[in-house]
Amino acid sequence: MNIRDIEVEVAVRLPHGLKVDRMVISGQAPLHRSKTGNVVVWPLDEDRPAGPFELRVAYASVLKRCSTGRGRTVVLPFYAAGLELPAASRIAAQEIFRFIRATGQSHLPGAIILWVKSPRDAARVKAIVEGYLGHIRNVLAWGPFVTVDTIIEIGHGIVLIRRKNPPFGWALPGGFVDYGESLEEAAAREAAEETRLRVYDLRQMHTYSAPGRDPRFQTVTTVFVAKAKGRPKAASDAGAAGVFSSKEWKKLDLAFDHRQVLEDYLRFKKG
Repeated sequence: MNIRDIEVEVAVRLPHGLKVDRMVISGQAPLHRSKTGNVVVWPLDEDRPAGPFELRVAYASVLKRCSTGRGRTVVLPFYAAGLELPAASRIAAQEIFRFIRATGQSHLPGAIILWVKSPRDAARVKAIVEGYLGHIRNVLAWGPFVTVDTIIEIGHGIVLIRRKNPPFGWALPGGFVDYGESLEEAAAREAAEETRLRVYDLRQMHTYSAPGRDPRFQTVTTVFVAKAKGRPKAASDAGAAGVFSSKEWKKLDLAFDHRQVLEDYLRFKKG
């Protein structure tokens, strides 16, 4: 299975000729890595008591040490560590995906092999791991996407931007949440990028999830209310920016479902 140009495999036999660097998770033994090989093997004692947390930490610890550059092949022996095989398989898949998603492209290995020593278990582990990763790649990765929008209050008005890109119209400052970013961080970042305003007193108002609210693709947005000082200056994908009273914005052509959002905001302000 290919994810971000990395082959993720479940195998009983390792490819012929692969040489091994031995790597031990922290707390078990000192790290030893030979200079000749390109494979990382994780010697975890199967008889050592471990729960889901310990197994997850073990996988994450080894994978983190594998961010050494493209082309490397990483081999992770599969261990259930006392868990049922389906649970251990899912933990392995989750940590492999998290490593691939969070690591920069230039530091990713060329392949990750989950090494299953028992032929009896290989088919089950393969089905679970590939099914899990396939669902993420083929279903979850296509959305719904997470976005934020912010109603920025300045005086008795709110800030709107005129979009440069389709869908056109006036809109609340906002955008997509980046990986590793909280909703609040994304809202503050998007506000700064599009209006040059530094928002404060940020608080959630409501989440909007109607499948047709965004004509491009399905998005789920959380709307924040915040305050700012100064005058907005259009930046990023904003063609213009201004402060509008309710009488003024009601006459504008608003993008997405932002007219409904602002009508809800007026009711929100009335309590």
